[in-house]
Amino acid sequence: MNSGTDVIAKINIFVREQNVGTITFSKIDECLLEYDKMWKEKGFPLSPALPLSGQFAVDAEINFLKNLFPEGDALDELLKSKRISKTNVASILQTIGHDTAGALVFSHEKPDLNYSNTTQVTQAELITRLDSYNLRDMLFWHGKYRLSIAGVQNKLNVLIDRTGGMFLADGMLSSTHILKFPIVNSPLIAINEYFCMTLAKMVGLPVANVRLEKMGDHYVLIVTRFDRIYVKKRIKKAHTVDGCQVLNLPPAYKYEHNMGAGKDVEHIRDGAAFKGLFSFAKQCDIPGRTKLMILDWTIFNLIIGNSDAHGKNISFFVTRNSFLLAPFYDLVSVIFEALSIPKLETELAMAIGDNFNINKVTAYDLLCMCEENNIGFKLMKDRMYWMIHQTFDYLNTIDQRNMDFDKTVTNTIIQMKELIIERCKLIVDQLDEFDNVRESLF
Repeated sequence: MNSGTDVIAKINIFVREQNVGTITFSKIDECLLEYDKMWKEKGFPLSPALPLSGQFAVDAEINFLKNLFPEGDALDELLKSKRISKTNVASILQTIGHDTAGALVFSHEKPDLNYSNTTQVTQAELITRLDSYNLRDMLFWHGKYRLSIAGVQNKLNVLIDRTGGMFLADGMLSSTHILKFPIVNSPLIAINEYFCMTLAKMVGLPVANVRLEKMGDHYVLIVTRFDRIYVKKRIKKAHTVDGCQVLNLPPAYKYEHNMGAGKDVEHIRDGAAFKGLFSFAKQCDIPGRTKLMILDWTIFNLIIGNSDAHGKNISFFVTRNSFLLAPFYDLVSVIFEALSIPKLETELAMAIGDNFNINKVTAYDLLCMCEENNIGFKLMKDRMYWMIHQTFDYLNTIDQRNMDFDKTVTNTIIQMKELIIERCKLIVDQLDEFDNVRESLF
């Protein structure tokens, strides 16, 4: 933003009562970040593209902000109700900036440390709203828009206290959990995600804690926010950034095929990709371990059939001098969902080698990925065998963890197990060819 231009909005950024800086908008989609002097001395950068030095990458401010916003129907409903244009970043930020992902609060005024407010949410009220199948009923509570985290799936941010009470929170209190609801075309998606997240934790991946609850006729996934800790009647927040923010990409670039997979644009691959994420691992605490964890995440997604592991489905904690990989989240078998939704897109969000077909990843594709990202061939092979063995070891224990599973949950888990076993067999077939392909082509 050029100096001397008109200012249409000026929004302060806070971490609790500390002033981080100011976002000044000269246009609805053009802004400038200026860090507070004290924050520059003791605080942390908002993202790798927004260092405390003030030497920002091109479009870093606007890309960072856009990645805080919800997506899909939830965002459309907000824009419609508030009569806000999709390009009006300033107005969207002012609407949802009180409880975004991570530690930041965007506000005109300094937060009042003495003000906090909660409104109880009963399960009966949730069931009534879920029964309506009206998105607006889930997004607007007591006249206020309540979805302020990125993502497409229908969600609600809530505070769950130590007694299990569920509340909408304002002021110095904020959400500690995310309720993820079923969608019309995928009524069992919460079971799917519960299964995948539970399996991931058992095989050794760091993941967000989840539990599955049935509310009336609806299966709801309750996710514990890893960027929030409930401490002595207040919420301690940790700052996080997602993959698009660390790569300085707008949310529309969360897929490597940022223009889509049509024949005329499939050659355009400017979106989030494994190469960027593996390269960013060098900036993290313990770079080698971070790279290994990203590799494990990639392998696990291949095993469960999660083709939608895009740039916004991986996050990092931010400290003053470094970054730390956050627990994984949004692990869903898209291939399982596609069994009942034939037209569901199953193209890989990020290519393995040059292959975007999750059902046809070959030894050659895996070796290409190794070569491009400086991953040892033996490490890839050993890690894949290890992950498959771990998966087989724990597959049969998930349905024994909760004796309250009903027939729908049990049957869904059985079907998902069968799918994953078949996928593991196909992957092993390619691993058996791994050394031959390596010796002949690499």
